[in-house]
Amino acid sequence: MEIKRGLNHSFKGATALFVSFLLVTVLAVNYVSALSVAKTTWKKTWLVASSNVTLKTLVSTPSAGAKTWTVSGACSLSKAKSSIAVKSKGSCTVTLKIAQKGKYKAAKAVKRFVIRPKDYTGSTVAPATTIASGIGGGSSGGNSGSGTSVSACEGGGSSVIATSVSREPVKAAAAVAVSDATVYYTPAPFTQTLTKSLPGKALTSLAVLCDRAKFLISTSSTADLSNQYLAIDNSFAASTSALTAQTYGSYLQGIFSAVADTADATQFSIESQLHSVYTLDYVPLQGNKLNFAINHAKTTGAPGYVTFSYNKTTKILQAKKRYVLNTTTYTHSLDANFSAANYYVNVTNGVYSLVASIASATPLYFFNSPINFDIPSAFNPSAVKLVSNPRVSIASYISGDDPIVAMEGALRSDGTRDMSRIKLRDLKDVYKTQIATAGVNAATKVAADAMLLTIKSTIEAEGGNLRYDIALYRNFRDQALAGKLESASIANGVVGQNIVPFIYFTNEADNAGVHHPFMVMASYNTSDKPNGLNDIRRPPGAMPTATCSKYDCGDVTRDAVQNLVLSKIPMRSYGLVSTVEENSFGSRPSLKTDARYTGASTTYNWASRAANGIAVDGMLIYPAFNNNLAQSQVVGEICVIGAHVGQGMGLHYHADGHAANKNGMHLYNSDDYVGKAHPPLIGFGYDGVALYGVYDEEYSNMVGYNTPLDEYGGHDHDGLGYHYHAHGAVGTTTTGKTYDLHLLLNGAWKGKINSIPNFWPDNTSIGEPEINMGQNNRYVGR
Repeated sequence: MEIKRGLNHSFKGATALFVSFLLVTVLAVNYVSALSVAKTTWKKTWLVASSNVTLKTLVSTPSAGAKTWTVSGACSLSKAKSSIAVKSKGSCTVTLKIAQKGKYKAAKAVKRFVIRPKDYTGSTVAPATTIASGIGGGSSGGNSGSGTSVSACEGGGSSVIATSVSREPVKAAAAVAVSDATVYYTPAPFTQTLTKSLPGKALTSLAVLCDRAKFLISTSSTADLSNQYLAIDNSFAASTSALTAQTYGSYLQGIFSAVADTADATQFSIESQLHSVYTLDYVPLQGNKLNFAINHAKTTGAPGYVTFSYNKTTKILQAKKRYVLNTTTYTHSLDANFSAANYYVNVTNGVYSLVASIASATPLYFFNSPINFDIPSAFNPSAVKLVSNPRVSIASYISGDDPIVAMEGALRSDGTRDMSRIKLRDLKDVYKTQIATAGVNAATKVAADAMLLTIKSTIEAEGGNLRYDIALYRNFRDQALAGKLESASIANGVVGQNIVPFIYFTNEADNAGVHHPFMVMASYNTSDKPNGLNDIRRPPGAMPTATCSKYDCGDVTRDAVQNLVLSKIPMRSYGLVSTVEENSFGSRPSLKTDARYTGASTTYNWASRAANGIAVDGMLIYPAFNNNLAQSQVVGEICVIGAHVGQGMGLHYHADGHAANKNGMHLYNSDDYVGKAHPPLIGFGYDGVALYGVYDEEYSNMVGYNTPLDEYGGHDHDGLGYHYHAHGAVGTTTTGKTYDLHLLLNGAWKGKINSIPNFWPDNTSIGEPEINMGQNNRYVGR
């Protein structure tokens, strides 16, 4: 549960933000008829409120055929039919018909434009970045580094670091037949992403070394993929590797982040982007060899990290000091015994090491990351600067039982696990066959499929209905169980472990004999990919202490740990609400009541104080607003994947990272749409309503594309049943600036919850659904 964190927003400011936020509009839908031969391109992505727009400025086409314009919605066509008058809000649909002329056939193009305020600065494409002045400019004789600090690159508060690179490839869209496989499917797991091809990347020199800049390092000045680049290999050791494979995996092994030293901003450490708990250190017993060491996860010994300065003129990287990790307190301190201070980096036969003489130093060249990890401007529209608060220590969060042993059992010498003492050991025998083995397993699938058929027949015999076809639940289970943690970015995680070890189905009846089936999902509440927590500009703060009750003097959360979560997804259809307050919180707090807000109840504030859904990767989804009734994007507290950690150090989503930054490394990605009839199934609200990905303009042939979403972000079409979609809207900051919102679940549930048994915990002070691993009720199978 997130706790109020003392943000510098008065309740009046939060209220103003909330009221202005209600003026939301769905993002523009753009499509061009397949009949068009001449390429017709719309030149605008929205229309400015209360303006006049000349029609010829809206579109570009090589056809000289006669053009006929019509408009509908919040706009009108001028008498001369050469311009349109745009109203103050709403949307305007523009239709262009082009007569056949020459080699081009007759065509028709339609675009629905959202009307946005005059000062709107957002975009429907990835934001451009600006190169600012940074480290460099030192004299050629040494490596003293007289340039500006690493952290100076954000300048006037820009939320985007200068590492701009291209987005993931966009595939051609085509209509696809509706089937279980093309509608009831989940995103590809990160294991598959690592092997995906990422061609066409032209490396460019890194002009500025900024704090949190993402880069590659090579001994060659030429940006050739066949050159050797510093890499972290599969055993987490420092190595060198070429990039000729051009896959996500090959690039990620060579992408690093510069983390400025808070004591001296001219220095920085080198942190792996793929395995962010690892930072570059030295090994004195191996000739001062540089190697990667764990600095932000459970470990032993005395690891640490080296800070460096870089001379932009000589291209020399120089070690300055070292910090050592205390593996009891999990805090760092200056290593007074660092014997290689002011040594230089040498590369010989692919081995990086520190040498005393500058004459033996190897010039090193920095290149921009070929994958964009910038925090989108929409995730920090107020341009909050990167805070320098210390990290919350992970010591107390990793000191308990091993979460994998607790969930899956102790590992035996033969590679199997002893499940006799796992958290779910007390399930009824009728359900145990579904969890006999963690992850993907043929025998547990047979048991789960059989239970689904039993559930269907039982509910139908009672005259009830399941909310969805059993194929949806079956495919979700089968595909979610395939997820593996492929990034060393969790403080008590292990690369290769399951992220969702168990999903099983229960079919229990209440005291009246009415059955209430559930899909039960046991997860570690962690993503399978890099999370980017260390890039967040203003992360949530730690719990107040006797000596510090304000954010500015406290620690902040930049690390995540595994939390054991048991989610119950109701399968029976309990219907849909007509108003938000039809779903009762009783005496429990909601986001609205917790913030003491007395205005109208909406789909954004009539919401759980914490989790309101679960994603396919087993990570919790929270409402778009935080506990201060501030939109999480606007306060700069989420990372590139749309998530952060609260005071319990558990990850959770607040926003849709894919819609904001299409780098191919999110909960779902553009490749997931290829060959499908509908956006991917990415999770569920705890009301049992399925959550799908956003509708993408590149895939306008998908079913439901032209069916509007309601205020909850959902719709019903093609017999699929009511379901949510990730979706876009427009938010407004307290200063009046508008920005794109990228929403997963607004907050309020459309599905009726009042009849769902054991929906809430017994403790009425808790304002979120029951997700505790130890919940003891018949509906989880106990």
